[in-house]
Amino acid sequence: MIMEQGSTSFLNKQILVTLNDGRTIEGSFQCLDRLKNMILCNVVEMRQDKITGVLLRRKLSQCMISGEHVDKVEIATCEE
Repeated sequence: MIMEQGSTSFLNKQILVTLNDGRTIEGSFQCLDRLKNMILCNVVEMRQDKITGVLLRRKLSQCMISGEHVDKVEIATCEE
């Protein structure tokens, strides 16, 4: 995982986390522990509906993501 060392450089940055169940979580990075669990603020969870194929979004104020469910972590790009 890219954040094992120097994770303080990611503080308050918008990141995208892809989970092993297909969901994508976007939020502001707050902390990371030794088990790679992370806490994000101002979160949007995105997933495809299995029946209709529509992208569903859910807003959350905070979430804790278990490190064992993380497939990929990337910096969110700004679209202007």
